Amino acid sequence: MSAEHKRPLFAFVMVSVLCAVMLGHAIRTDALVGLLARTPERVSAQAPAPVAPERRVESPSASAATGREPVAVTAASAEVATSTARAVRAPAAAGGADRELVAAPTTTVTSTPATTVVEPVVDTEGSTVVEPVSTTATTTASTTATEAADTAAEKATDKAQDAADRAATKAEKAADRAADKAAKDAAKAAEKAAIDAETAARQATKTAEKIARAQARAAEKAAKDAAKAAAKGAKHEESPTSATTTTPALPAVPATDPGSSEKD
Repeated sequence: MSAEHKRPLFAFVMVSVLCAVMLGHAIRTDALVGLLARTPERVSAQAPAPVAPERRVESPSASAATGREPVAVTAASAEVATSTARAVRAPAAAGGADRELVAAPTTTVTSTPATTVVEPVVDTEGSTVVEPVSTTATTTASTTATEAADTAAEKATDKAQDAADRAATKAEKAADRAADKAAKDAAKAAEKAAIDAETAARQATKTAEKIARAQARAAEKAAKDAAKAAAKGAKHEESPTSATTTTPALPAVPATDPGSSEKD
């Protein structure tokens, strides 16, 4: 396949992949939430995260050092899908006090098809935190995008195969037409050569006949000229004999008397 045929195919594949990525991004950002039907997977993904059981944490050393009562930490005090903090332990304080937990507040925006994670609730005055509880929603959007990309790739492959088949068929037909044309041209050339040879033979025959007729006429004329020359020669041979013959004598006239003539 030439480069001119490959460029449209590559462009189509790239556009298809770009469309699939944009579609997947739109689904993940909940841009098409109104167009998608509610499925059990989506309902389970949209359900709030399970609430961790209340657990009371007491730190004797912290109580003794600070003189404050321990605080009960509950997961219900934090909002579902709002920000919590990741606990970072600070180095031990001077004077034997227990290490406190420093909270770094972050914000987590929940998305319907995406994964919903509930961060741990931090007790800034205690020494421990509530165990994190996370729920993972189904990856329907990513699966749909992957299937769309696979479908687009399959369609592109099928179209490329069809284009290659059509190109091969066209090339085969063109080769057949070229072979037929070459055979017809060869037949016409052979026929023309035969006609030219026949015409040349006829012309040669006519020329030979003309030459033969000219030679026959020349021979006949030569024979006639020879006969005429022979006849003239015979006449010239007979003319001297007729010249030597005697002329006949004139009759005698009787003499007359002059007197008688006057009387008459």
